[in-house]
Parts: sequence; structure tokens; C-alpha cells
Amino acid sequence: MKLQNEVYTLANRCAICRIELTTEKAGADDESLVGDECHIVARQEGGPRGEESLPVDRRDDYNNLILLCKNHHKQVDDQRNDYTVKKLQYLKKQHESWVREKLEGYDKAKQQDEEIYAAYVVEWEKKASLDAWVEWTSGLLAPVPSINREVCDHLVEMQRWLLSRVWPQRYVSIENAFRNFGNVLADLLDTFFRHVEKYDLEYMTIKFYTGDGWNPFYFRDLDRYEHHVDLLHDLTFELTRAANYICDRVREEISPTYRIDAGRLLVSRGDILGYMDYCPQYRGPERVDYPYPGLSRFLTDRTTRDWFVGAGDAPEFGFSTEE
Repeated sequence: MKLQNEVYTLANRCAICRIELTTEKAGADDESLVGDECHIVARQEGGPRGEESLPVDRRDDYNNLILLCKNHHKQVDDQRNDYTVKKLQYLKKQHESWVREKLEGYDKAKQQDEEIYAAYVVEWEKKASLDAWVEWTSGLLAPVPSINREVCDHLVEMQRWLLSRVWPQRYVSIENAFRNFGNVLADLLDTFFRHVEKYDLEYMTIKFYTGDGWNPFYFRDLDRYEHHVDLLHDLTFELTRAANYICDRVREEISPTYRIDAGRLLVSRGDILGYMDYCPQYRGPERVDYPYPGLSRFLTDRTTRDWFVGAGDAPEFGFSTEE
């Protein structure tokens, strides 16, 4: 279930019988979901009420979704002549009104705050291309790092977007995780754009050690180039950790099922032997408010992470020479 839809469904109850749809934890076992996020107009035209004129790209929107127990989900799909679009929309509105006006313990302020968080998370998913994370990060993790220009433009835009958010200050751990992600992203983009060439569809790292002719500093520049590539790889690992950390915090504070089906974000790094998959995460003492220490410390601290490629400053010249 998408986070925004889940938050807006209110009270996690069936819109018809109003039974709670999440059971409590039992011992070491997690909560159990006993309900479904259902489409009022089916996602595909051949499904229940799928012949309606609602555009396909809007059928996953909140307005077309209703939360039901498994029994009522089957019933509304089997008895589609009785459970029309108008009837389901009416039942949904009645349920929302009941939750807001009559459900004991309903916290309107908390609901409003969680709707803000959900909207921010959904927008972040889009700007960060979360559903295509492996695909676009694999370019940065290639022997010659590159990035799709459209994805890169979204990431650059996201820097300003993150800085301008007005946070509810209810779940500080989520807000700090987003700030941590923004800090990593800023250093990754700054490092990447030091040595790039623009092409029609992508930005690609320049092999600056070659030069236009004979280069008396070839080996020095080659070492610097390899350090630059290793740093980009390590920052891409770190950005993945930061993104997984956001997802963890959202699961802790708002929705324990957030992106459970998709799982953790992975990356695929390539070398002369091929590509290997990794799942970078912050672990143990790294799980603090701001795990990323800034670029100058990260140059040495990266060797303590679960996965790393390089270490230290640029050869001989120090970090400040890579400008």
C-alpha cells in the first residue's frame, strides 16, 4: 500500500464493517495485515468497474482507493452490480466522517501531521526515482561514472525542495533522516560535477588523466582519477544508506508496512569482473540523527561502513586539489 493512501485511509479499518485491519504483534512476530487496499475503479479495464472513464494513470490515486477487510473485498468485486462506483465512493465518505467525528481516540492534529509527512515522502520517492534506484545508481557505480540527465535534474531540484520543507516537528527522526539524505546528496552532486562532460542523455565523468597529448603527470592524474571514481562510488553507497534510513524511520513512526513489498534499496556496482549487488545500510552505532559526518570526515570514516571502495584524501595533493 502506498504511504499516502495508507495514511489517508484513516484508522486502518474496513470502510464497510469497520473492523481493525492490523493485528497486534505476537511475541517475536510482526503485526499481521488482514485487509486490502482496493480499487473502486479497477486498475485495468477488465477488472471490477474497470469500464469507467477514469484515466488509467489516476487509478492508484487516493480518491480511487478504499480500505476493506478481505471478506468485503471479495464481496464488492463479486457483486459489482450492487457495489457500484457511486456506492463505494459513498461508503468511503461515510467511513471517513465516522472516523473523524465518532471514533474514540481519533487525533485530528496527528492525522494532519501524518498527511504532511506522507505527502513529502511520496514526493521524495518521485524526485529520487526510488522505484528505479538500482537502474540509475548503477551508472554512478560504473567504472566510468555517469548519470541520466533527467534523473540528475530531478536530484538537483530536490536539493532546494528539501531545504524548503516546512516540517510538522512531530517525528523528528524522520525529519533528521531527510536532512541527512540532503547532506549526502549535496556532496555527491558537488563531487560528481567536478569532472563531467554533458551528452544528450547523460552526464559522464571525464577521464582527466589522459589529456590532449603527452601528459608528464599521467600516473599522478590517474591516481587522482581513480580516487575520484572510488569516492563517487562510496558516496553512492552512502546515499543508498541514507535513503534506506528514511524508509526505516517512516516504518518506525508512521507505517510499519511502508515499502515492505519492495524491500530495501539495493545498488549494483560494476568492475572488470561484472556487476555485484549490495544493500548498504547504517548499522549499530551509525543509526544516529545524522549518520553522514560531512565529506571531509567521510573521506576516512567510509572505511568503517558496511561497504566501501576507497579511503583517504586524493593522492599526494589532499582533498582541496580536486576542484
